[in-house]
Amino acid sequence: MYLLKEGGKDGKARVQLLGSGTILREVEAAAEMLKQDYGVDADIWSVTSFNELRREALELDAGLHRPQGRRGAGRRLRGR
Repeated sequence: MYLLKEGGKDGKARVQLLGSGTILREVEAAAEMLKQDYGVDADIWSVTSFNELRREALELDAGLHRPQGRRGAGRRLRGR
């Protein structure tokens, strides 16, 4: 998962939009519509695999509930 396009900082609100593959064009169109029609900025995130993102999120969630949980998944989600 990576930030494809960061929205502006002058809108009255900010949303996070996720997309994968060909749907990214629709996500970009939605971001533009949100900006023009409602004054809402949108960050657009490209997700290479929603299944992998889910697995890593579950690992991270499980790690938060264990004293010595795995931390690698969280770093990958944040892009570090």
